[in-house]
Parts: sequence; C-alpha cells; structure tokens
Amino acid sequence: MNTPQEYAQTLFDAEQSKTQADFDKFYSNFLGLLKMRSHEKMVPEIISAVEGLSEQNQASTQVLVAKESDFEKFKSEIESHDDVQEGKYEVVTDENVIGGYVVRTGTSQVDNSYRTRLLELYKAMT
Repeated sequence: MNTPQEYAQTLFDAEQSKTQADFDKFYSNFLGLLKMRSHEKMVPEIISAVEGLSEQNQASTQVLVAKESDFEKFKSEIESHDDVQEGKYEVVTDENVIGGYVVRTGTSQVDNSYRTRLLELYKAMT
C-alpha cells in the first residue's frame, strides 16, 4: 500500500523533472490512479507532504561562486532559475568555480561556471 509520503515524493519528483505539458498529463493520470485505488482521502496529506518537500528543496539550495563579487554580478540571473526563490539559498564561495556560478538544489544542478566552460572548450579542442 502506498503512503501519502510515497505519493508526494512521486508527485514532487515528476514536477521537478518534467516539462509543464508532461507534468499536466502526469498529474491527470496521477489523480486517476488515486481514484482507481480509492485513495482520494489522502489528497490533503499528499499536498501537505509535497509542500514539505518543496520547502526542504528550497532550503537546501546552494549557489557556488568563486568570489562574492561574482554573486552580485549574476544575482538576477541566479534568481531567475525556477529552483531558486529570492533570498532562499546559501551562497558559498569556491575558488574552483573560477568565475560564474553553480546552483545546486536537492534535485538538480545548473552549472554556469567558467570552469565548466573552459573544460568543455578543452575537450572540444582535443
């Protein structure tokens, strides 16, 4: 038997990994599954658990920058990412980034660092 937490994790993972159109279809099928299994009564618990997972995900967002000035330079770009809510992230300086930034959340990573770009350029040339 599935628990509300298991359903919530499935729903949360789908929301994080699918396009909006794919998620809408998934959500429709998900609701159909709940009805088929007579689990509609779990919906309030599932919603609460998804909200908890979302809060955990936002609380665990890290932004890696080479130096504080890089954060200021890229702040608006960083906060434009779907996984980043304004002010709900931890800024960590890491000289290995070289420049640019890396955004890490519980489920994804966006790497716009100069280090990665230099490595990609090196691989393309060799």
